[in-house]
Amino acid sequence: MFLHLGGCVVVPLDEVVAIVQVGRDASSPDTKAFVKAAEEEGLVMNICEDQASSVTVTTRGVYLSSISAATLSKRAKDLAPLRGGPLAAGS
Repeated sequence: MFLHLGGCVVVPLDEVVAIVQVGRDASSPDTKAFVKAAEEEGLVMNICEDQASSVTVTTRGVYLSSISAATLSKRAKDLAPLRGGPLAAGS
């Protein structure tokens, strides 16, 4: 199954490590430092037209999206039962 992050970008659901809310008020210093380090390593793909609302960390890279972390998490949770993933147990 694939998770749609926005635009034309989808990632395999089983490669998603974390989905974190970011933005003016929601970013912790640790999250900002993580994204900066990932940018320096060339691992960040910015797929939003405006300011990012979420950061999705995968085994292959880091994606900045204008879709909220809550929406992306809900999409992931809705897909998990279809593939029998760890979120299928009702977490």
